[in-house]
Amino acid sequence: MHLVKAINDDEVDIIVEALKKCDWYDGKGSARGSAKDKKVNSQAYANQENFTPINEILNDVFFNRLKHYVFPSKLVGVRGSVYTHSEQGRYDWHVDYSHMEGSRTDISFTLFLSDKTKYEGGELDIETRGLTYTVKGKTGEMVLYSTGDRHRVRPVTKGTRLVIVGWISTLVQEMERRDALLNIFEIVQGMDALEDEAAKPLKEKLNENYFRIMRLLSN
Repeated sequence: MHLVKAINDDEVDIIVEALKKCDWYDGKGSARGSAKDKKVNSQAYANQENFTPINEILNDVFFNRLKHYVFPSKLVGVRGSVYTHSEQGRYDWHVDYSHMEGSRTDISFTLFLSDKTKYEGGELDIETRGLTYTVKGKTGEMVLYSTGDRHRVRPVTKGTRLVIVGWISTLVQEMERRDALLNIFEIVQGMDALEDEAAKPLKEKLNENYFRIMRLLSN
């Protein structure tokens, strides 16, 4: 699981304004089976024209800024999601779908848009590797976690929780492999800052092998 600063304040404003122009639907429409009884929210889907600025920002986030976190192949199922206290908005414990839009879902993400001091409740609980993490991100922060992890959104008891959620089909399926590659990339970046000429061949060799290892670990 990673919590990162994904977008700046100006981008938050662009996304929020775009969502105001979108059509919204009962979130139960995208739930299946017993999940319909667990989910109380409204959603705006990415296939509408007014969502275009959001899609553009997210594509830049995943295919440029965070590509070394997620190694993206495809972004799927993106939607705005709003939980309000008036409806006791929530989404009880569940696991996300394994496939969407003809692609495997490997990484789930939540991009936080609301000021977390302006609403109460709405924490995201994630069970992973025998531990439970509770996340209530700041505006512009994003949490990324394995799609197979069980999770929930606690009831919103005051205010409004506005987020963007979606899924990533990744070229490197296993989280351990992605984390190892990220560690190597960060070492390469750190070595780039060194001014020692003697270290230059080592930096180049490490960088070359980073891409070799990435190819070996990709699906």
